[in-house]
Amino acid sequence: MRTKSLVAFLFSFLLVTIAVEQADAQRRGGRGGQGPIEPEEIAKNRTEQMHEIMTLTDAQKEKVSELNLAYAKKMQDLRTGRSGDRRQAGQALRTMNEEWDKELKALVSEAQWEKWTAHIQEQRQNRRRRGGPNN
Repeated sequence: MRTKSLVAFLFSFLLVTIAVEQADAQRRGGRGGQGPIEPEEIAKNRTEQMHEIMTLTDAQKEKVSELNLAYAKKMQDLRTGRSGDRRQAGQALRTMNEEWDKELKALVSEAQWEKWTAHIQEQRQNRRRRGGPNN
């Protein structure tokens, strides 16, 4: 009887420990204690991804990097300034994405833009197949 109680206690303790660790990881941004990603890192990663997809020239890469950094900072401001109105935040995000698209399109050739939009469409289809958001 005492063994069953000990096993039950240890099992409960394990479950609580796991739950606390998961909650703490979410609070830290889900990156193993590293906190949220900084706008500079987001811009760098996105620019590298875009360079791989569109084969940007050095000049384009620099301009796209600046654009990505500006919008990563705007995105951070949007996230930290959440007022709780999800509909309003969603509209602000859509507007921001439309502005980013317009500025990006002005920096790249038509062929590069087509490669980028094809990549975005493929990502959206993959998310839909996995049951993700329909963006």
